[in-house]
Amino acid sequence: MYLAMRVPTSRDQPSVREIVLRERRERRQNNFLLGVSDSWFLVKSYLLENIASSDQAVAELRRILPGQENPWLLNAADGSTIAYFNVCLNEGAAYVSADMSGRHYNEDDHVRSVLQQLGTTVS
Repeated sequence: MYLAMRVPTSRDQPSVREIVLRERRERRQNNFLLGVSDSWFLVKSYLLENIASSDQAVAELRRILPGQENPWLLNAADGSTIAYFNVCLNEGAAYVSADMSGRHYNEDDHVRSVLQQLGTTVS
């Protein structure tokens, strides 16, 4: 299993980081390597980092995705969940994580849109 990530460029502004975990599998038979393949993505998350306050992030998520609380669910038109949003603290620093559902793995635009709305108000 390996981790790929896009690192933010600035520590002063809220920034979005994409984290992807993939699994690499080898097919073997009688100790002979038959092939190597990358499986479906296991986890894809976005982080909105360098936000001013977790309280501001909570208030804004309540406005954008009403009636929910940690996690906030971003749903598709068919009612299935695209992503789960959480407000988190790590060593006193607040950030928002958005964990994508496997069914909606390629629908990054919806998630990025919510994170961009958050980024403009919680900076």
